[in-house]
Amino acid sequence: MSKPNAHRVTLSDVARLAGVSSQTVSRVVNNHPYVSSATRRRVEEAIRQLDYRPNRAARSLATQRTCMLGIISFGINHYGPAQMMTNIEQMAKTKGYGVSFSTVRDMSSAELRRAMEALGGRLVDGVVFITPVTGVRRSDLAALCGDIPFVQIDTELSAQVPSVVIDQHYGSRLATQHLID
Repeated sequence: MSKPNAHRVTLSDVARLAGVSSQTVSRVVNNHPYVSSATRRRVEEAIRQLDYRPNRAARSLATQRTCMLGIISFGINHYGPAQMMTNIEQMAKTKGYGVSFSTVRDMSSAELRRAMEALGGRLVDGVVFITPVTGVRRSDLAALCGDIPFVQIDTELSAQVPSVVIDQHYGSRLATQHLID
């Protein structure tokens, strides 16, 4: 539990300790290439000493991005969707993104809307649907997401919906042919 009046360490605090500008600290935090290795080490040491944690809210305000992806999934207890969620989260981390999950019981528009609201009322930069949304129209998903980009995995709704589809039949034929050969 934190102290009631504890001072939150700021970028300026790190800059003061490292003897550099706030802009230089920002460049180090954002892994900008134009910082000398000696300066980078000094800033990283100040970050470590002060236990500095970047303020996500401030970053979101400045960049107009939350660095969060939303995943809406059905069948989380099944291997396929669970593995996809794990892989998406791992890739997102490598790009500096966090992931927020929401599960659905069925494919109704109301249930998908509830899941979207659970993701923080659209406070995500993109949404991945790992659901067989065969009963939902593209216009419903577009209305649900508004201006947030989205992609559907494993179900192709139409050519207008960004989708990643796995051809299970072709994959099975290739695997079988490989074993026979």
